[in-house]
Formats: sequence, C-alpha cells, structure tokens
Amino acid sequence: MHRLALTPLYNAPLLAPSLGLLLALAAPALLLHLAARQPASPRRLDARACLALSAFWTDAAALFTRRVGSATGVLGARAGATAARGVLGLGTVAGATGFALVCLDAHRSDATKTVAAGCAAAYVALLWLLERLLEPVVRAWLARDPEKGMLPLSFAITAIGLFLRPPPATPRISSRLPASLRPYLAHASLLTLLRVPLVLAHVITALARPATPYLAAGGAVRILSSEMGTTGRVVVGEHVESAFRFLRVDAGLVGGYWLRRKGGELELGDSIFATFPLQEIGVLVDGGEPDAGARTTIEIETGLRLGAALHAPPRDESALIIGLGVGVTASGFVRRGMAVDVVELDPAVHAAAVAHFGLDRDPPRAVHLADGAAFVAAHAEAVRNASAAKPGARTDTAAPEKYDHVVQDCYTGGQVPRAVFTREFWEDVRDILNPGGVVVMNFAGLIRARSARQALYTLLAVFPQCRAFGDGLEAHLTAHDLANLVVVCVAHLDPLLTFRAPAPADVGRSPLRAHVFSTLHANEVDLGAIVFPRGGEMGEDRWRDQGEKEGLMLRAADEGARWGQEGAEASWRAMRDVMTPAMWRVW
Repeated sequence: MHRLALTPLYNAPLLAPSLGLLLALAAPALLLHLAARQPASPRRLDARACLALSAFWTDAAALFTRRVGSATGVLGARAGATAARGVLGLGTVAGATGFALVCLDAHRSDATKTVAAGCAAAYVALLWLLERLLEPVVRAWLARDPEKGMLPLSFAITAIGLFLRPPPATPRISSRLPASLRPYLAHASLLTLLRVPLVLAHVITALARPATPYLAAGGAVRILSSEMGTTGRVVVGEHVESAFRFLRVDAGLVGGYWLRRKGGELELGDSIFATFPLQEIGVLVDGGEPDAGARTTIEIETGLRLGAALHAPPRDESALIIGLGVGVTASGFVRRGMAVDVVELDPAVHAAAVAHFGLDRDPPRAVHLADGAAFVAAHAEAVRNASAAKPGARTDTAAPEKYDHVVQDCYTGGQVPRAVFTREFWEDVRDILNPGGVVVMNFAGLIRARSARQALYTLLAVFPQCRAFGDGLEAHLTAHDLANLVVVCVAHLDPLLTFRAPAPADVGRSPLRAHVFSTLHANEVDLGAIVFPRGGEMGEDRWRDQGEKEGLMLRAADEGARWGQEGAEASWRAMRDVMTPAMWRVW
C-alpha cells in the first residue's frame, strides 16, 4: 500500500522491493530472539501494545504519506524513496514485533523460544511474498485510493489485538494511572485512545475528498481531474500563478499548455515543452519523391531553384501517432489537414486530452486504445499479407493503409517500454510507411546510458538515414541529467535527408513552433558520438560489426525487464526540478 501511495511522488522503478528494507523489517525478530536467550527478566513490551502501535502508525501513514514522501525527497531519488518507505513501514516493524511476542507468549520453554524469531521472520516473509504475488490484485483494488485501503487494515490489526491478553508479567497501563481514571481505562490502552482522532481524520480524509475541480496546496494548484489509469495516476491540474495547464502521470509530467485569456475566457496557448512541436519536423523533410535527388543535384550545380517543377502532385497525407500525451502533435497534424490515427495505451490519458487539452476540437480520424507495439505488429502483418496477395484476388476487407508520418513518443514517469524500441518494432514501422515516409522518435533518457546507445543503434540499423535534434538544453546537461532527443529517419538512401525552410503555414499562430523550426539545425546532435562515444569515423560495415560486438541491438526475444531503468533517477530529478513543490505534493 505504501508503494502505491508513494508512486505519484517516486516513479515505480525507484520503489522496487528492497532487500535492505526487508532486513530492517526483520530486525525486531532477531533482537527478540537474542533477548529470549538471556536470563529471565521482566518484559516491558507486550503483543497488544505492538499491534496497537502498528494500527496507530498505519492511520498516521495514511494521513501523512504525501508530506513524508515530499520531505524525504531532499535526500535524492533512491535514498528519498527508500527513506519514505522505511518511515511509513515502521508500523510493519511493530506488527512483526507483535507477532513475535505472541509466539513468545505461546511458547514459554527455552527449547521453543526460537519460534518467536521464526514467527516474526515468517510474518515479514509473508508480507514480501504477498507484495510480489498479489501486487496486481492489490493494485487493481487499491490503486485508485491507497489511503482508503489502509483504514480497514488498521481496523483488522486492532481486531487481532482485542483477542490477545497481556502476559501476566506485564502490568496494564491503567494500573499506572491515577485511581480516579482507572475505571474508565481498565480495558483500553493509551495508544487506542490516541488513535481516535487519527481514525476520525483518516475517515474524513479518505471518504470526503472534494469533487473536482478544486483548489489545493493553499490555492496554488487547481486540480481538474484525478483518475487511476493503466499507466499510473493521471492528473490534470493548473498552476494558478504561472497560468499553465499540465498532465501528470505518477511522478512524470507528460505535457501541458500555457493558458492565455481571450475575451474573458481562458484558451490554450503553446506547449510548455519545446519537444512536442519538435516532433512535427517531419513535415519539413525535403524530398522522398523519386525525382527529388535529381532536383537537389540540379539546384546545387546550377544555383537554380526549380521549385515544384519536378515535384510529384500533392496528395492528402496521413500520420500514425504512438503515444498521445496531451495531443500537441496530433492536434498540429490535424490542423494541417492530415488524416491522423492515434494509438494510446491508457484510456485515462486519452480522456484527459479530450476533456482538458482541446483534442475534441481537433479530433483524430481514429483512436486505438491499445499497446503500441502490438498494434503496429498487427497492422504491419496485414500490410504484408495484402502485398503478398495475388493481383486481382478478391478480399472481404479493404487494403490496410500505409502512413506518411509515424511518430513514436512512449515515455511515462521514468519508465521506457522496451517493446517499442526493438528491431522488430522498427521493421514493422518501416513496412507501414508510404514511399518517402518519415519516422520520428522521441527518446527521453540518459544519453550516456547503455539503454540510449541501444535504442539509437537499433533504430539506425533499420533506417539508413537518421538525424537527431534537441530542444536547446543539451549543452547545459551533465552525463547524469535527463535529455530529450527527437530523431527523424527515412527508409531511403536517395535523396539525402534534408529539411526545407518553414513556411508561415507550418508555424501557424505558435511562437514556440516558429522558434523550434527556425533553430532546428543549431540544435542538431551527433548520433554517432552517442552510440559510439569512444569511436570516431567508421564505415557502415565496421559500425554495424561494432554494435553487434557490444550487444547494442535490441531484439524482442531478448530479456529486458529492467531495460531503461537507469534513467528513472534522472527522470525523477528532472521532474522534481520542473514541478513546483505544490504540484509535486497534490494529485
């Protein structure tokens, strides 16, 4: 439950089960085992008190999870996540101690005192096993509001304590109180009394949350919606003072728009991140038609501008976007007159884009709520089957469509889905492209990490021409900072991958898009220096051999459950810097 409650503050890889934390939880059992071997002495702890403390701490944790998680953030990503889980998990330590004491009370002989340690250790091991095996079930049940799940847990612990008698050697707390209070406290512990205001606050907090929209963090943030999606908690909020609307999925800021007033009403302005307009630069790719190479050569040799003389006749373009976000790229393509299909894994993200980020005003042609890799694989298979069919053969279905633009932007809160970076995925993408089609990939991660080298090498192994661009911040980043790269690729060798100058129609009313398009070449990044940082110039054959030797190719059949997780800490630091403390603490 603590992991689920802390996920909006620390992305999932940072909250993975920790062996050190498990050993810390088992420590009381070991101490009791050592104490049981000592000569008999009066015991100052009893099982009921420990279980009451566990229930007390569970109620307190439910109330202060966000503040504890925010406070421990000053320690850094992994240390903060571990410290938060440790503080909130002290109730589990008390519960383990209580179960150990139950065993000590049940087995008084010296020969069986070691059962106490085994009992508490088994308790902690059971918690670890339940966390591993039942997490999907618990997540489905409690992920929407983990704090509510802590309330019945504290009641269950209290109920267990009621069936226990204090050991004869342990005096009741009531016997140490003034005689006038003993009749009222004869059957209650002090911890139980202290829990009363906590329980009331817990019930009020868990069951009486305000309906959206509402102001939070002292009026600094307006929460427009907060839903549990398949990829995490999906929150739409507005920063009141700075006037921007954002979409957050767990600890990751997915995107947003600046807000501006027009006629007394708020309307969406530019994207808050330059990366998203940068994903539209595929529209500036110059060439791809069969005669473009000849046209470019003539223009270079003669200095003449042939314009559209050798251009193929214009046609309606189509685009496939894998990973919707707030819909900046999808809306931009729709406004250009493209037929846009969107693949988005999380229905809550799509619902937020429609309700709060204007996707209803620029609706795509189709939205597929599905896994991106699975959708592309099925579509590519249909395209290949249609191509293999005999000419003139009758079919019951229309031929599957190919696309002029494919944009892949799959990133959420430090987690990078490996399936959409494999060789098989990019080969499927290549098969659903029209001749001269353009592929755009947004990669967010540590540029010096092995996962970045693997992702880029695999892409370059499938597409013969690729160029990468940043958002202008790369020069100020260290090797430990998160970076965004937008990589543009084509499936042909001729003509060269070049970009035309942006026209007014490309920019629209967006100053940010105008800036991004006009500074495109100034922010180009050398892909070779990333893939082979110690390399230098090398031919294509040597380049491919070196990549295979280093194991840089990502294949679907290879194991990679933890692939890309080295960027989780960098992502957390970046989001911590971008989001204000008020944005960080409320969801």
